[in-house]
Amino acid sequence: MNRGHVPIRQCIGCRRKRPAPELIRLKARGDTVVVSPRKDQTPGRGCYICPQEECLEAALKKGCLARALKRNVVVPPKQGLLKGLEQKR
Repeated sequence: MNRGHVPIRQCIGCRRKRPAPELIRLKARGDTVVVSPRKDQTPGRGCYICPQEECLEAALKKGCLARALKRNVVVPPKQGLLKGLEQKR
C-alpha cells in the first residue's frame, strides 16, 4: 500500500541524503539555533542533521549552521543540542 511521497533531505554534517523523518530539523529562532519539534509546521529557515554526535560535530566545525540558515547564529553549547538530539531519537 502506497502511503504517498516521503521527502528526502540532506544532512548538513555528513551530506548524506535520507528521508526527512530520519533526520532532525534545526531551526533559526532569532539569532539562536533550536531543535524543531517533529510536528512543527511553522515557516522559516531550517536545516536537517542526522541524530548522531559525529554529524553535529562536523557541522559545527565546518560552520555549516550559519551557511545553511543564511544568517549569523549563536550556537548554543554542544551539550544543549545533543540533549535535543537525544530526545528526538
